Amino acid sequence: MKKRLLAFLSLSIALIMVLNLSACSKDSSKDTTAGSSAGTAEKTTETASQPDKTDSEPAQKEIKTLTVMCHASWVKQGPQAVFDMVASRPELGAKLELEKVPEGDSGEQVIQARFAAGEVPDILWWQAAAYVNTKIKAEQFIDLKGDWMNDYPADALATPSYTVDGKLIVAPFGSTDIFGMLYNKRVFAEAGVEVPKNWDELLDACEKLKAKGVIPVYYSGKDAWTLQIFPLAAAPRETKNIDPTTLAANMNVNKTKWVDLHLIEDAIAKAKELVDKGYVQKTFLSDTYVQAQNALLDGTSAMYPMNTWLAADLQKISPEKYNDIGFFNIPFDGDDKGVSGNPSGFLVPAKGENVELAKSIVFFMISKEAMTEYFRVMPGIPFIKGIEVNLTGLQKDALDLVNAGMTSPSFSDYTIYTKGPLEKYMQDLLVGAKTPRQVCEELDNDFAKQAKAKGDPNWD
Repeated sequence: MKKRLLAFLSLSIALIMVLNLSACSKDSSKDTTAGSSAGTAEKTTETASQPDKTDSEPAQKEIKTLTVMCHASWVKQGPQAVFDMVASRPELGAKLELEKVPEGDSGEQVIQARFAAGEVPDILWWQAAAYVNTKIKAEQFIDLKGDWMNDYPADALATPSYTVDGKLIVAPFGSTDIFGMLYNKRVFAEAGVEVPKNWDELLDACEKLKAKGVIPVYYSGKDAWTLQIFPLAAAPRETKNIDPTTLAANMNVNKTKWVDLHLIEDAIAKAKELVDKGYVQKTFLSDTYVQAQNALLDGTSAMYPMNTWLAADLQKISPEKYNDIGFFNIPFDGDDKGVSGNPSGFLVPAKGENVELAKSIVFFMISKEAMTEYFRVMPGIPFIKGIEVNLTGLQKDALDLVNAGMTSPSFSDYTIYTKGPLEKYMQDLLVGAKTPRQVCEELDNDFAKQAKAKGDPNWD
């Protein structure tokens, strides 16, 4: 929710969803910048040195270069380890060239423009299937069903996160992550603050932290996609008395609208309330995702609404300070569940130049062997079955919430239509240009545009 940020996220949000890729290969790498009439993406080739051949050795398998298009920040230590495995296995017959696009709506537009121009990568690492279907169309990708599915939860694979009209177009790659609040335990202790159990306690904690000269809650508005966390995290509020699939089914036929989801609207209002009360830094519109991480680690800020996928970035910045960071569900009501987001994954365009090879490489990258290495390098909550991990810090807090039944999938995982640029709506909200109700109306407009384009009679 690298993740369906996507569906509700775009994954804009999955999203997810490292901000640079400095260690592209274990052996050698080269960086180039590639241009296209349809958009630009930074290219990075993953290679592995090979031993010199002698006349007596058999000819090695031809190595083809496969392009993998993805958001730049998705390429963290775990994915990189898997890409390195491909580069080090000549028997697989491939090396990977990463085409990295920006985050948020600008990166989404690059991907869509490339497909519209027929300039498709061999592999697309992108959003949930339902989201892809509204932006590019599922028929442009091959069906990825295979024996690998035995290692993954069948019920999840059948959802619109991975499957459209019975066709599995997204092969999951990554961990299960949770939307919520990251916090600095040391700062909390020094301010005499405990983890808040409801909204009033959160406001009280913010007041105490502010009195200590600490930024209570950090917003990173320059990287606008990060402003979506409050509405994303609030999804379980709407499904306390109704199954997420039932709510989604009602939304899929225009029976329930976003403006009917008053608890989502309330969560959006609460995001603005923190700004209005002075609990968010004044420079939030110009502050970045990276600045937020450093502020949380050094104690300048006490809390950061984000996803548990941030753990890898924090550990990379400071393994020592990472141990100070914990995680809790945003306490809107007092009995709140966090949104557990399943990973986004790989798609193989039907018009790619190396479809069968790309398919086989995808199957390798999502295999238990590859994912074991993924989680060895970057521990997290595995989506794949049968891998044991030892989690610490905020990831341990998140796993405890999962084991306690305090997480839930979002209803948006099951909607056939997806949001537009929620991050822009949230920016407008936080500067007073939109009300929470108007944000929900924009989300309804997004659904309506997609439904009408499809000829859905429920939107006549």
